[in-house]
Amino acid sequence: MDKQTIIAQISPEIYALEAEDARWYGSQTNNPNGLFYSSDTLHQIDNLIWDTTNELTDSEKLLLMFAIYEDLSGYALLMLNWSRYQHFDPPTQALFWAEVRHILAQGDPAWAGPLEYHLALDWFELCSNCDSIWHRLTHEANTALLTSVMRSSATAAWHLKASLYY
Repeated sequence: MDKQTIIAQISPEIYALEAEDARWYGSQTNNPNGLFYSSDTLHQIDNLIWDTTNELTDSEKLLLMFAIYEDLSGYALLMLNWSRYQHFDPPTQALFWAEVRHILAQGDPAWAGPLEYHLALDWFELCSNCDSIWHRLTHEANTALLTSVMRSSATAAWHLKASLYY
């Protein structure tokens, strides 16, 4: 299973249309109007990536998911990662955060919006101890990455955010 196989299964035309919609809605995710991109295609792609019969490792699936996310930046590709993450080995967990950092550091609103929503809803809100995640995201971070982390961290403990506010 690779990106081209997924595109072929979805169809290049549908993939291109979905990518266009995802890019527009992705940049609007955190806007006051609450626009949100949702598509059955994203769920279908998620199922193809994480299908246990495709023989990819968790790291390979994660890299494939992020490669697709760069075209189709939608929350539906991200929403199950919190529960999957719990079963990843430490190198795959580190890879997950490296990819999150890479995307957010770009400062592209279409990529950042759904990922910020994912962090807020599925990480900072569900996490009983966010210190490790916070430090993974903010250590030697550029302005774009820090801005995204701050936008998604409403439920993170104050002691984590305090130094950034000062």
